[in-house]
Amino acid sequence: MSAGIFEGPAPYFRERPGLGITHNNVNQGIAPSSDLNSTSETLSSWLSWLPTSGTTHFSGFVPDDLLPMYYAAADIFIMPTTFIEGFGIATVEALSSGLPVFGTPVGGTTEILGSIDKRLLFRDADAKSMAEKIEWFLKNPDQVFSLKSNCREEALKKYSWDLVTDRVEEELDLVWENK
Repeated sequence: MSAGIFEGPAPYFRERPGLGITHNNVNQGIAPSSDLNSTSETLSSWLSWLPTSGTTHFSGFVPDDLLPMYYAAADIFIMPTTFIEGFGIATVEALSSGLPVFGTPVGGTTEILGSIDKRLLFRDADAKSMAEKIEWFLKNPDQVFSLKSNCREEALKKYSWDLVTDRVEEELDLVWENK
């Protein structure tokens, strides 16, 4: 495996130190993909004592034009949302690249991932659930990789910008008509 992208902090490392990094087939563990420069420092300090800490890259903020390169290099994307999130655009971006996403059952993530395969959802939004799911993935990568085409198809079918634009225009037309 090449890399895993984590969107946001990864508290499960406290639960299971080294998880996802010490596995024989993992070359890279974390590449935060949003504005997480201070969080990157925190994560780096949490993991610095691990024997494989040199294989983990903390990128901090990644500009939009470079995100496709990060998605292409990764095997999975993890969205560990712990608070209500109306809609997870980062989740859909990763899916549209054919990248399987693991996410917490919080906010829009439940609807987005549940329609592809419920196994992509963590049991809960806690560190233990995340750790268990990542361990399962490391032991069963083929089951997740087999979902790649479904991930992309679902994202394009339901969340393409053309489709979203059409839906917004329809809603605005309804509002205008009922004015």
